[in-house]
Amino acid sequence: MSKKFAICGFMGSGKSSVFEVLKSKDSLSKFNFQDLDLEILQIEHEASIEDLVSRIGWSGFRAMETRYISDWVRKESDAVLSLGGGALNEEIISLF
Repeated sequence: MSKKFAICGFMGSGKSSVFEVLKSKDSLSKFNFQDLDLEILQIEHEASIEDLVSRIGWSGFRAMETRYISDWVRKESDAVLSLGGGALNEEIISLF
């Protein structure tokens, strides 16, 4: 059975710092670490979340975010995902 963890919290709450500490732990070396915002930017070929939101709007971005998280939950094993500050809603929570 695979283990999946999501790091979530408000903007500026320290998610990135916790993410980096966890990545450095030898005991977690088998885990795949991904940052949701960076993944989305890379796949969508955008320079920043602000640029992406200006193109598709906040509702479009949140729908995209939910779709990426849903795909991640289904395909990844032993993984840690750092969520963006606004990525918490009932639909996303239910995926875990």
